[in-house]
Amino acid sequence: MKATEENCDHLLHRYILLATLFVLLLVFVDHVAFAQSSMGLRVYGPGGPALAMKEAAKAFEQKTGTPVVVTAGPTSEWIEGVKTDADLIYSGSETMMTDIV
Repeated sequence: MKATEENCDHLLHRYILLATLFVLLLVFVDHVAFAQSSMGLRVYGPGGPALAMKEAAKAFEQKTGTPVVVTAGPTSEWIEGVKTDADLIYSGSETMMTDIV
């Protein structure tokens, strides 16, 4: 049981780290250009860290006024959107990101 709790804690910390990195990346983005777009920022990634990404996107939107649309789930459900209009792609692991690139 303890190993499972440690694994959950480890995953939670990774998702928090990913969300923090997401926000830091967005802080450095020139949000004025994206605000001019009717869609705002388009963000794609797997379902695992989606909740953290959506919370970070909401915080960014509130701070900047730039809309953020997070599309999450199995790669097969969003990979075509990435090819046409992705502003940012997040990953659940390094391996998943390497597979996309």
